[in-house]
Amino acid sequence: MCASPKPSAPSGKGKGAARPDATGDPLTRWSRDVRVLHVAHGLAAERYAAFARTTGVLVAVLTSAVGTALFVSAGSPIQDLVRTVAATLSLLATVIGVAQIALHHPDLAVRHRQAFIDYGRLHRRLDVMRSESAGSSPGSSSGALSSGAAQPGAESGLEEFREAWTAAEEAAPVVPARLRSAARRTIARADKRARAANAAAAS
Repeated sequence: MCASPKPSAPSGKGKGAARPDATGDPLTRWSRDVRVLHVAHGLAAERYAAFARTTGVLVAVLTSAVGTALFVSAGSPIQDLVRTVAATLSLLATVIGVAQIALHHPDLAVRHRQAFIDYGRLHRRLDVMRSESAGSSPGSSSGALSSGAAQPGAESGLEEFREAWTAAEEAAPVVPARLRSAARRTIARADKRARAANAAAAS
């Protein structure tokens, strides 16, 4: 599982308590956390898929080289030397293949890809919740949270979202800390470009 803050409804149900960010909006904080995990799992999926492709190509090349060397050297004076080299390459190909199986790169790529999709859905769902919350309480983007007692649907929506987040977290593989940091940097650059584009369009 990947470590991430657990969303909790404002009523105090469930584990933990939501700590608003600087804007006083828990939904904004959750959206930021989910977005980081979404991008981080995408980076992890790409990295493990690249590892799997690289090791697969290496095994194929080494195996092909062994077969070609043995065929070409048949009857050659250096046949014994070629056989020694071929045996070494064959052993190397076996080690790489076993390492790929032991490290589960192909499986991790698939699981991170699925987590990327799951967290993307959560992020889009949070965007909708934030829009609905802002519309329900003009001037405050956390209106649904602050007036949950007056809006029965808000509490059930938060509960459903918490359950979906927990399910995604339990199914997802661990994201290395360096990839989460890389995800934050990627998001910061994307946000900076978006602000620059908006400023240029407004001028």
